[in-house]
Amino acid sequence: MTPGSQRPTLELTDLTRQVRGPIVALALLGAMRILAFPLAAYCLTTVVPLYAPLALGLLLEPLRSGLSIVCRRRVRRSAMVGFAADALSASRVQAMNVGATRAAFLAERAVSSDVPGFIAGYLATLILLGLSATRLGLGLVASVLGVLIATAVIGILMQQRRRPLHKAVVDALRKLGAWMSVATADQGEVSSETARGQYLRKVARSSDAWSEAEARLERSRLLLRAGLGLLIAAGLTAVLVQGDVPRLLRELTDIKDSLVINVADMIVLASALPALIMGARHWDAMLGARSELAAMRPAKRRPIDTFKRLDRRPQTLSISGLEVYYESELGVRVSELTVDLGEPLILVGANGCGKSTLLGTIAGVLEPRAGTVKIDGIVAEMAERSQIAFVPQEPVLIEALTLLENAQLVVPSATAMELSAYLKALDMKCDINDALGNLSRGERRRVAIARALLKYPRLLLLDEPDAWLDAQGRQRLLGALQAIAEDTAIIIVTHRLEIARFGKTIVVLGPDQSLESIGTLEELSKSSPTFRAVVGG
Repeated sequence: MTPGSQRPTLELTDLTRQVRGPIVALALLGAMRILAFPLAAYCLTTVVPLYAPLALGLLLEPLRSGLSIVCRRRVRRSAMVGFAADALSASRVQAMNVGATRAAFLAERAVSSDVPGFIAGYLATLILLGLSATRLGLGLVASVLGVLIATAVIGILMQQRRRPLHKAVVDALRKLGAWMSVATADQGEVSSETARGQYLRKVARSSDAWSEAEARLERSRLLLRAGLGLLIAAGLTAVLVQGDVPRLLRELTDIKDSLVINVADMIVLASALPALIMGARHWDAMLGARSELAAMRPAKRRPIDTFKRLDRRPQTLSISGLEVYYESELGVRVSELTVDLGEPLILVGANGCGKSTLLGTIAGVLEPRAGTVKIDGIVAEMAERSQIAFVPQEPVLIEALTLLENAQLVVPSATAMELSAYLKALDMKCDINDALGNLSRGERRRVAIARALLKYPRLLLLDEPDAWLDAQGRQRLLGALQAIAEDTAIIIVTHRLEIARFGKTIVVLGPDQSLESIGTLEELSKSSPTFRAVVGG
């Protein structure tokens, strides 16, 4: 990022630090609004009109709203960028999220509303208790303050025990999001009346589960507030009964003057309680937002200090003791493998054998639990990303963006002329300013491949690149790959014999997600039943 720019983050402390000026102003304005009513009580014994402080509180409201909009705008941008940055740097094995918009909403509300509300509530409480101490005596106010502090400590401790409830809300929302995504991804497979009805029932049940998780959290919140309220009431009752209030009331001699003065003092003291409760509610909401953000944040990848460049076309791929897991489920295991990348390398195996997992690990986007993958001696995760092009089975293609905008997601410097030339080489004629949503699956696959070629990579990894391509499209693809093979090492996952013939060395993965055999097409056609079953030959 440029010097002086704000670091993208979803940490509430960092977000608060970025907008501390507006937050301080909001807190002061909020405290003044809270103080308007109790200070009006003192106007009963002065020439100042009773409505003066109340009117001032109302006049400050537009200023507070304007500052809140500025604060929210800055926080929203940083929160959205922060969530995107977290997701990009997350482990691709474990990356799961609820959505940047919800994360930004939680973060912006916590920072622009709850943080200043919490400060305003407690600042107003301290001011009111300070005023009361000068009028009613330090002993009484100190006792009241002791009750409030003790209750606040208990509330903070109890809040920590509610974190699983916040996580349950996020998990339920994640499940609902997964079901809802079916509606946008469906290509007619869920259109039968039976499937449609079953799907809608699943959405309804998932929505109810989310609502129930939120209800459990809200019930817990209400019980906690009720319990703390009873503690405050019991504590204050004990203080007032044992304290100076009875003596003050007994010593009233001038009902007209002294009663008014002492009633005003009691109003000020009593006003400290709702101010404290307001601050506590914002504190509770802030802790809740923090818990939910922690639950929805993807797991971080292992930090890498320095990436290493592939200064030339890589010549060797070495794998040693590799194990990749998806949580507790094995993705792929390769004990030892060293192959020459002088010619295209082909990965073959039945569905579910770990081909895509192995390709993703070579690309450096999946973290192995054990072992290493090295490209010309460089650990795959540490290889410079700009020199590797990876086209997975489901590449990142956004329907609402144009073809050029989709290309610039990966290659920001891509020009319209370059993209058009590569698409033409892949036998695709279209307007690059059209939205991607207008294209077929085969055309989208070609856009993804053209985008990868635009990186001019040292290493190109393709997962089923011929999916949804017709015979002519496959021939054009192989022609384009042949044209770059001299300067780019190529690794391809495929089930198709025509693509397998493109490589010199073929690696076969068995049904137990481990290396079964390695050789040329002619050798494997004779010796490998898995190879013959998958691609023929």
